[in-house]
Amino acid sequence: MEFAATTRRRRILANLGVAGLTILSFAQTHDGTIGATPAASKGIPPRFDLRSGAGNAATRQAKAFLDVRDVSGIDCTGAADSAPALNALTGSAPASNDAITGRTLSFGGCASIKLTKTWLIKNQAGFIIDGSTRSGAAGKGVRIVWAGPASGVMIDMEFVDGFQIQGFNIEGGSNAGVGINIDKTGAGGIWNTTDGRLVNNTYQGSNQAWVSVSISPVSGVNVEDIRVEDSAFYCNAAVATTAAVGIMIGDSANAKNEVIKHNNIHNCLYGIYQKSGSMLVRDNEFTSNGGSCTSGAGADIRIDQLTDVDIIEGNLDENSMQGINVNNDSSGGGLGHPVIVRGNHAAPGGCENLSRYWYNTPSGIWLFDGNSWGADINEVKVIGTDISGTGTVYTRGNNFPNATFNQWWKQQIHAVSDDLNIMEDKLMVYGAKTNTIPSAGSNLSSPLLALRGYLGGSTSAPDDITLQNIPASGGGTAGGTFLIKHQQGATGTEFLSWDGSYPGINIAKIPTPSITGFSQGGTSGGTSYTYAVVAFGPAGSTAGSATSVDKRGNATLTSANYNQIQWYPVAGATKYCIWRTASGGTPSSTGNIGCTSALQVRGQSYPQVMAFSVNVGTVENPYKFNDTGLVGDSSILPSSNTTGTLSLPGPITSTLPTGTPPFSVASTTPVSNLTLKAHPQLYEAGVLTTSDKIYTNTQALTGGFATHTFGNGFTFTSVRSFGCICTDQTAANACRAVPASAAAVTLAGTGADVLWLQCAGH
Repeated sequence: MEFAATTRRRRILANLGVAGLTILSFAQTHDGTIGATPAASKGIPPRFDLRSGAGNAATRQAKAFLDVRDVSGIDCTGAADSAPALNALTGSAPASNDAITGRTLSFGGCASIKLTKTWLIKNQAGFIIDGSTRSGAAGKGVRIVWAGPASGVMIDMEFVDGFQIQGFNIEGGSNAGVGINIDKTGAGGIWNTTDGRLVNNTYQGSNQAWVSVSISPVSGVNVEDIRVEDSAFYCNAAVATTAAVGIMIGDSANAKNEVIKHNNIHNCLYGIYQKSGSMLVRDNEFTSNGGSCTSGAGADIRIDQLTDVDIIEGNLDENSMQGINVNNDSSGGGLGHPVIVRGNHAAPGGCENLSRYWYNTPSGIWLFDGNSWGADINEVKVIGTDISGTGTVYTRGNNFPNATFNQWWKQQIHAVSDDLNIMEDKLMVYGAKTNTIPSAGSNLSSPLLALRGYLGGSTSAPDDITLQNIPASGGGTAGGTFLIKHQQGATGTEFLSWDGSYPGINIAKIPTPSITGFSQGGTSGGTSYTYAVVAFGPAGSTAGSATSVDKRGNATLTSANYNQIQWYPVAGATKYCIWRTASGGTPSSTGNIGCTSALQVRGQSYPQVMAFSVNVGTVENPYKFNDTGLVGDSSILPSSNTTGTLSLPGPITSTLPTGTPPFSVASTTPVSNLTLKAHPQLYEAGVLTTSDKIYTNTQALTGGFATHTFGNGFTFTSVRSFGCICTDQTAANACRAVPASAAAVTLAGTGADVLWLQCAGH
C-alpha cells in the first residue's frame, strides 16, 4: 500500500528574540555511511534550552522539553534540508554534548522534515524523539523524507541508551537504503546501545533493497532489548524484483532479545530477516510478503542463525508466500537454539509457494503449539523441509489446513507429537541380539518399533500399538512385515490388522527364547520349581524354552517371597508368557501363570508382578517376571514354533496402485473374506471355493485365437458359475472368452491384438 505525500505547512513561531537564540547552521559532512565521523561542529550547550526575549542570555536553563521549531535551521515545512541542524544538535561525534540526553525532542506541529544527508543521533541517552501523534497504518505521523544519495541511511543511531522514537512517517522513497539504523559503531562511543523503542511509526520505501529498520548490522558487542512496536511497514518495490526487508536483525551475534510486537508488515521480500541474534515476534500481521504469488521467493520471517531462543507467537498471515524460511530455503542455517512457534494463524489464500514448506525445518529444534491455517486444499507442505538435513519437530494441538498435508513424521524427521492423537506415549526403537549373551552375536535389524500407551494412566493396564519390521530370512531388511498389534490389558484380547499396501509381505519365525536366570526374592528355601518362557508374535507362538529348575524357592510363594525368572528378548516378539511346569510348593498348579508385553522391562526396585518400567532403548538388561504365588491355567507348554504362519481372524482390504507387481495369495485351504480392489494385474493360486474371486491377466492373440491356461495351479471348484470377459487393449475391437474348463479359457479377437482377461466365480 502506498500513501500520497501530504504537505502540511505550519507557521514558524516568530516571537524569538535574537538574544535568546543559538544559531545552529554549521555544515555537516555525514553522508549516510554507517559509523562515519563528520567534521567537528558546535551545538547547543549541554542541558540548556533556547529562550526568547532580550536579556535572557544569562538566565538560560535546562528544560526537559525541546521543540525543534525553536531550533534554527530545522524547517518544519519540508522545503529546506534539516539534516545539518539536526546533526549539529545530536551528532557531534566523537565528543558528546548530551543535547537531548534526559529530554524530549518534539516535532509536534511539524508537517515534514527533509533530509539530504543521514541524521546521526550519537552518544545520547534517556531521550524521546516525539512526533506527538500516532502514525501507524494511515501514515499520518510527522513526515521524514529522504532526498539524499542512493542507498543512504536516513537516521543512524549509534551509542544510544534508553530511548524512544515515536509518531513519524519515515519515507525513503525510491532512493533511501535504510530508514532507521540502530548500532554501536564508530569512534568516540560513550553509551551502550540498548533498551530502545521504536513505536507508533510508519516506514515506507520503494527501493528494491529498502530496509525499514536495521538492528545491529555491524557491532560485535551487545545491541540488545530493542523493541519495534505498533508500527506499519510498507515495502513498495515491485514484487517481481523486490529484495526489501521490513526489519533486519544482525549480522551481529549479540543482537539479542529484540522484540517485534503488534506491527503491520506488508509487501516485503522478508517481513523480518534475522541474520543472527534472537527475537520475540508477537501479535503482528504479515500481508503479501515474499514476492510474486505462488512462485516468488521470500517469507514473512527468515532466520539464518540463532544465538538464543526465538519465540514466534500470536501472529496473523494473509496472502504471503511462506511463514518461516531458514537460510533462504537452502542447506545450512545455524539454529543452535530452539524456535518456539505457537498460536499463529496463516491464511495464504492461494499465494503460497507450493514447492516449499510453510514452516521450513532443515535444522535445529522446533516446537509448534496451537497453530492453525485457513482452509486451503493447496497447502500440502506445512511443516518439513526439502533440503539436506532435518530438524527435530515437537508439535501439539495444531489445526491443519486440509486432510492431505504432508505429515512431517513421514519425512524422516525426528518427531514427538501429540497431534498423532496418542497422549503421553513414547516412540521407541531398540535392538535384540541373536545370542542370549548381550555381548555376543549380532543385532537383528529393526526388530520392534513401538508406540506405547496406558489405559487410564495405570501401568497395570498397558495398551500397546506395535509396528513391526521383521527381517526376512538371512537377517536382511527386504520383505518385512508391517503390522499393527493392539493388546488390551496385560493378558487381554489381541487384535491384529495388516496394511496390505506393501507387496511381498511375509512373516518370519520368531526365535525361541531361553531362560538365563533364576533368583529368589525375600526368604529363600529348598523347594523345587520349574519354569519355561514362550514368545508370542503377531501370528502364533514359539515352542517353550528349555525348562529351568531351581530348588531354592520358598515353600509358599507370596509377594514378599517370590521366584524371579529372567530372559533376553528375541526379534519380533510382541509378548512373553511364563509356564510353571512343575511345583514342589504352594501353589502347586501348572500352566501359564502370566504374560508381559515386549515393551516392558522389569523394574529393579519393585517386587510387584506388574511393576514394569518402559524400555527406552537398550536390551542389555534382561526381561524379568516374578512368580508371587500365581495360579497356573493347566495348559500344556507349546512344543512347536508357529510364528511363521499368518493367521488373520478378520477381513483384509488391499488396494494396490496401477503398475505395482501382482498380488498373490497362495493357500492349500480355502481363502475367505478377501476383498481385492483396483488391481490391474493380479492372480490367485490354490483351491478357491468362495464367491467373488477374480483372475485377471493379459493374453496376446495369434491369428485371432488363443487358448489361455491359468497359471499357478489355478482351479475353480465351486458349484457356482464361472465366466470370463475380455477387452481388446490394442484397439477398440470386439473379443470373446469362452471357458473351456476351470483351468483354461478360449479367446477370440482380431489379428495379433493384446486382450485383457477377467474371470470371476460367483
